[in-house]
Amino acid sequence: MLLNLLSFLAETKPENKNGWVTWVFLGVVVVLMVVLLIVPQRKQKKQREQMVAKLKVGSSITTIGGIIGTVLDINETNGDMVIETGIDGSKTTMKVVKGALYQVNPDVSEINKEGELPKQEDTVDEIK
Repeated sequence: MLLNLLSFLAETKPENKNGWVTWVFLGVVVVLMVVLLIVPQRKQKKQREQMVAKLKVGSSITTIGGIIGTVLDINETNGDMVIETGIDGSKTTMKVVKGALYQVNPDVSEINKEGELPKQEDTVDEIK
């Protein structure tokens, strides 16, 4: 369809001299493609910056590798952080870069304040 439109616009008689229409159409397509690529990228960058700004010691995080842990220390100069992961008896500390951060997990207390999840006591009452 696009090729048909371009060929229609390109088919000009020498006396019409409508070659500028093709160039305008191509220019609009290029500008549209650039805008469609840049706007989502800026939005994603802004969301990532907000997520990193929300990061603090004690936050529960998930890395891009799927490791879930708690932040113990944040080193702003290197751009890395120390996290603790594992189950009760086998806790391990790891050093990961902030670039490996996938998401900051919400605290259960914050979710309950917003009313998004029921309290555990309410759930237990419903099961009985």
